[in-house]
Amino acid sequence: DNCSDKSVLSSGSCSIDVTFTPSVEGARNATLEIPHDGASSPLSVPLAGFGSVARLGMVKVSGPKKVRRSKKATYKVKISNAGTAAATGLKLKVSGKGIKAKKSVGTIAAGKTRAVKVKVRPKKTGKVKLVIEVTSKNAGSKTVKKKITVRK
Repeated sequence: DNCSDKSVLSSGSCSIDVTFTPSVEGARNATLEIPHDGASSPLSVPLAGFGSVARLGMVKVSGPKKVRRSKKATYKVKISNAGTAAATGLKLKVSGKGIKAKKSVGTIAAGKTRAVKVKVRPKKTGKVKLVIEVTSKNAGSKTVKKKITVRK
């Protein structure tokens, strides 16, 4: 932009670089208004752009329904990005009675699915509800629950 805080003569010109990136999904329109001291002020310039957003889609958990106390059990968590932009800063947290686990997932491209393996080591016996929470910096969060039985 070589126009800010400057006067431009009637025979002169200046240029403005504009990037219009809507924060909502889909085609969007806006107007850039440039004030001047002429009769037709402000000058209106139409803008068009396409907004992309990340959105967590399916979160599916698979793994054993029966596990042994103090032994590692591996669960596979499939996470999909149903949005049109990359989902970033994804993290996975597993909790339940006597169970805690965390895993960094990173980034999932738009329209893609990633499978992540997470290991848990139950400390208590009985029926346990695993709570699997997936969070993202820009795609929201989803929670899935899975019932398991922890044996001695």
